Order: sequence, then C-alpha cells, then structure tokens
Amino acid sequence: MERFLFNLKIAVSALTHNKIRSLLTGLGIIFGVASVIAMQAVGKGTQQDLLDQLKLVGVNNIMISQKVLTAEEKTTEKNNDPTHKAKTSFGLNLADGKALKDIIPGIDRYSPEINLNVFAVYNGIGHEAKVTGVSSQYFNMLSRNFQSGQNFDSAQISETAPICVISPEAKNFFFHGEPPVGKYIRCGTIWLQVTGVLEPILLNDTAKKKAGTENPVEIYTPARVALLRFNDRSFITKARVSATGEITVNEDDDAVSGANVADKAYNQVDKLILQVNDSKDILGIAELASQILKRRHGGVTDFEIKVPEAELKQQQHTKDTFNLVLGIIAGISLLVGGIGIMNIMLVSVTERTKEIGLRMAIGARKYDIVQQFLAEAVMLSSGGGITGVVLGIVVSKLISGYFHIPTIFTFVSLIIAFGFSVAVGLIFGIAPARRAARQNPIESLRYE
Repeated sequence: MERFLFNLKIAVSALTHNKIRSLLTGLGIIFGVASVIAMQAVGKGTQQDLLDQLKLVGVNNIMISQKVLTAEEKTTEKNNDPTHKAKTSFGLNLADGKALKDIIPGIDRYSPEINLNVFAVYNGIGHEAKVTGVSSQYFNMLSRNFQSGQNFDSAQISETAPICVISPEAKNFFFHGEPPVGKYIRCGTIWLQVTGVLEPILLNDTAKKKAGTENPVEIYTPARVALLRFNDRSFITKARVSATGEITVNEDDDAVSGANVADKAYNQVDKLILQVNDSKDILGIAELASQILKRRHGGVTDFEIKVPEAELKQQQHTKDTFNLVLGIIAGISLLVGGIGIMNIMLVSVTERTKEIGLRMAIGARKYDIVQQFLAEAVMLSSGGGITGVVLGIVVSKLISGYFHIPTIFTFVSLIIAFGFSVAVGLIFGIAPARRAARQNPIESLRYE
C-alpha cells in the first residue's frame, strides 16, 4: 500500500506540474461524458413524455375532431371534382359515433366530447371552467380513476339528470377540503350535482404544456345533459336555413349575418373517441372510419382523424434515432479523448526518460512504473469524467429550460458515464505505461 500511495503521489505531482496540458488532454473526456449524460437524460425524458401523453389520450384510441374547412380548402375540393355540386354537412354528431361502432367490428367502445366554456360558481366562489359532455365509458377509455364518488349510471343518463364529475383541480379550487360529492355547482345557468371526483394525472411540465392545461377547472357531464340542458348546435335555426349571404337574422335567434353563416360551426359533437380492441388494427380502422364519415357527411371531409398512439410512437422512433446519433457522437468524443490521453502519455514517457531510468536505478520495479503512468491516465480520465458529469447535468437543465425538452437523470446513468470515462483512461493508458516500464535504466540515464 505504501508503494501504491508513493506511486500515486508521483502521478499527482506530474499532472499538477503541467496543469494546462492536463486540462487540454481531459477536454475530450469532459465533452464526451457530458454528451453521454445529456443524451441519456433527453432519451429518458422523451420516453417519460411519451408515457405521459399516452395517459392523456388513452391506449388504442382514435381521435376524430371537427374541422372547419377554410375557403382555400373548399376551392381545392371544388377544383379536384369537375362534377362538383354544393355539398352540405353539419359536422360530427352523436349518430356518427353510434354508426361507426355498429359498422366496424374492431371498435370496442366510443365516447363523444362536447366542449362548453362556462363560468362555474360554488358557495360564492367563481371561476372559468370547461364543461365537457361525455359518455360513462369516457373515463375508462382514458384510464382515469376516481378519487371519490362514482361514475354516471345508466338511470341517471337516461333521465338526463343534472350530474357531473369534476377534476381534482376543480375540487381543490371550489371545495377546499370539503367533500364535494352530493354538492351542486352552478355552471352558467345550470346546476349540476357532483357524483364523483377524478384522481389527478401526474404529468411533467412538457406534457402539461402539450395538453394545454391552462384551464384546470374541468367538469364532465353526460353528453345528453350537455346537449339538452346547455346547448345543442345541431338545432335548425333561421341562420342555418338563410345562408344566402344577404339576409341578417336576429342575434337572439342564435344567428349572425348571412355572410358569416358558412363559417359558423354547427357540429353537434366536437370530438369522437374510438377505442379499438387490437392496436394492430388501429390504422386500418382509422382509414375505414374516415371513408364512412365522408360518405355520411355528403362527401365533405370536415373532420380530422388522428391516431395518437401511432403518432407518438413515430415521434419516439424519430427521437430514438436522434438519441442514437447523439450517442455515437458522444462515443466518438470519448474515443478522441482516449486517443488524446494515450498521445500525451506517450509524449510524457519520452520527456521523462531520465526520470524513469533514475527511479528504476534506485529500486523501482516495472510494476511501479506501470502503476505510476496508469494512475496518471486514470486520474486524467476520471477527473474529466467528474467534470463531464457536472457539465452534462448543467447542459441538460439548459436544454430543458430553453427548448422545453424533458430531461430525466438516473443515478445509474451517471455512474455508467463516469465508469466509461475511467475505463477509457485504463484502456488508453496501458500502452504508454508498458512502454515506460520497458525502458532500460542505463540507457534512460544516458538519454539527452
């Protein structure tokens, strides 16, 4: 042990004697390890981000949302169809969801989404809220569990009972620890009785931004309640009949000037969510659903179909490829750093030939010389590894802060990166150390 500590002391002395050279030699290791740390943090973060987004959209779900055609899209559709005639579609409705469920055998269940913005009040406390009309299957489709209370039952839905399920944020804002189940919240002019409270979804900041959770006060009510007690946009009004561009009808009749009628949305449902039995069939079912809806809507493609799971997996594949490229670059940086260490150590052996000869002449063994130079190489690489770990964490935090890319660190990844840097020092330090140990003491002492 005394010989080892003595050899270590000589190695430290040699490195501190040439501080600038030691720092420049370790830069390759520093940047290589920092790249590995940043790459692993970004990779872990994107994987967690994928899981968080899947929590929001559910597994094996197809999202069909209403799309308002622009004037340019209408012109394009007309130009692509020489026999074009005026086509009419009033958008997504409840019947569309039922038809898709009945026609396509691969669909397990479905739910509409009817979105309404209201001002909710409880016990004198008011806040802007989002009321969403859904089916009782909606929460299971999105893997939402109940913190307290229960889901809508069939009797309540058939009777169009004024009931609702609230988000945990709504509970915290309105009730302040008071049990909300059984209480009534006024949403606009409608009073809804709370039957259940959902459990919170734990999301990272990036997923929250993508989810658009600016308004966390969410209230869910049966779709029939949303249509019958709040607003059913599918009702025929003067505005819908008088879309000539010349007639202006009364504002109280839910109308605007005829010039704007064509751009006003009259879709009964804002979104349809379909859940399929087997994820292998999800793309085929999405294509079939598109064809069926286009036929039901008179040939007008006024809807947009997304397969979140497939899109997220494609995004993840792209990110994995990017992370692989980063990993290769980081590996090359470490390789270059290792070559730099070996190069400097070989130069150091040549420069210190007399020192090596003198040590061997006064009793140092070949093992001591190997130990000394190997210790120098490992200290260079391990010092660069520690600095690289710190730099990698800082860089990852900057990436997360400025580019809103999620990053996650694990103790294992930090240890692996540091261990890899030490291994580089050992591997690339062996050749110079053995070369130093093979020096002839007499010839070394004569070396000029």
